[in-house]
Amino acid sequence: MLKVAVVKKWDYNDLVDWLQNTNSMEDDFFDLKEQYSAGINPAKIRKCFSSFANTKGGVVLFGINNLKVPIGCPDDPEMRTKLNRILTSNLDPKIDWEMTHSIALPSNQSPPRFVYITRIKESIFLNKPHISDGKIYIREMGECKEVATNSQLRQLFFTSPFYPEHIEQLTCELEKIKRYQYQGSTINAIYLMNLKRFLEETLNLEKNRRKKRRLSRLNSYFLNISTLIDSVERERGRQIISQPSPPVGITPTLSRLFDQLAQETDKFISLFQGTYQI
Repeated sequence: MLKVAVVKKWDYNDLVDWLQNTNSMEDDFFDLKEQYSAGINPAKIRKCFSSFANTKGGVVLFGINNLKVPIGCPDDPEMRTKLNRILTSNLDPKIDWEMTHSIALPSNQSPPRFVYITRIKESIFLNKPHISDGKIYIREMGECKEVATNSQLRQLFFTSPFYPEHIEQLTCELEKIKRYQYQGSTINAIYLMNLKRFLEETLNLEKNRRKKRRLSRLNSYFLNISTLIDSVERERGRQIISQPSPPVGITPTLSRLFDQLAQETDKFISLFQGTYQI
């Protein structure tokens, strides 16, 4: 599967090379759409985007027809706003997506036309499942499929294992530490529990000594993060008990804990990304 970083660097030739490859198709990572307005049902956009957010994330290319031919969309400075309006209506909770860039089609036609590339990030466990127009969708075998039963819902969203690619979502939450915006409730306990299990199992299974040392350091950093999070919560609890009204600002003790937590988080994320080449 192509990495997002590669897709973000695509120019027209890269796009055409991918489209002309016989192995390229709409799959669990890519979806092709001719347009984003002018007659298209907004519910279909929400269905597509939410299915990626509920699964592994993905990329939607606007301006490609069903024959994998780039026909382009009109130049529209308001496209991001229009898509955002579609994706904030009848979709809860909101998803994390971005428009990475647009690719101009080489043509003498006026006005010019573009292929727009959008990326949908997989949501953390805390935000899953996304409900689109009253239904839950996942991406499977290149299609948006509705989750129809409670057992399927539990299996997909409440017993999901941790994969290395998920670190990006955890990073987004832990980055808030640096801005003193951390709240214990915003980091899902199940998510951290799955990460802890993943780290421990990976360490136990690794036979290579060099890799085992790196994994041991990862486990150590994670343990430090967990300990510091507990310390933050205890310190906040003491503040609530000792002060009838909410304290103003951050105490020196909390400031020190936050700084330590940010340092340990930076070390953990950097080592994790290097270990798994993310």
